[in-house]
Amino acid sequence: MTYGSISFDVDERALVEGLLQDAILKNTTFLAAAQDDAEASFYNGVRPSLQSLLEAVQQSSGTTPFSEEQLRMLKGLLASSYTEFRDIYQKALENALPMLNDLKRQWAIRGGLSAKLDAPFSADTSCDAEEGLFEEEQTEYGRLPDTMP
Repeated sequence: MTYGSISFDVDERALVEGLLQDAILKNTTFLAAAQDDAEASFYNGVRPSLQSLLEAVQQSSGTTPFSEEQLRMLKGLLASSYTEFRDIYQKALENALPMLNDLKRQWAIRGGLSAKLDAPFSADTSCDAEEGLFEEEQTEYGRLPDTMP
C-alpha cells in the first residue's frame, strides 16, 4: 500500500542512498556488537526495512512511492542525520575558535577590525550570537529558521 511519494532530483537521490547505505553499515556494526539476543533481534528486524527502503529509492525514477513505515523510517533517518551533521559542525566550530580569536587579535593589532568585533568569537551557532555582525543583511533578507521543520 502506498502511503505517500517523494520526488528526488539526482543529488537528493544520491544523498538519500548514501544515508541509507550508511545506516545499513551501522546496523551491521551494531548487530555484531549486540550484547544479547533481544538486541540482535532488534537489529536483524531493522535491516530488511532499511534494505527495502534503499531498493525503493534506487529502483524508482522520478517519484518514489513509500509505505507509511518507509516514510517514518526515512523521516527518522533524515532527522538523525541532520542532528549528527549539526553536532559535527558544532564540534568543528568549537575547535576553530582559538584560531579565529587569534586571527581577530592579529587584525585588531593591525587596525583592520570594526568596533562590532570587540567580543571574542563564540561557539553559539544561533543567529543572535552574530546579530551585531550582519545587521544589514538580516534586515534586508530576513532570518533563516534555527531548527529543521
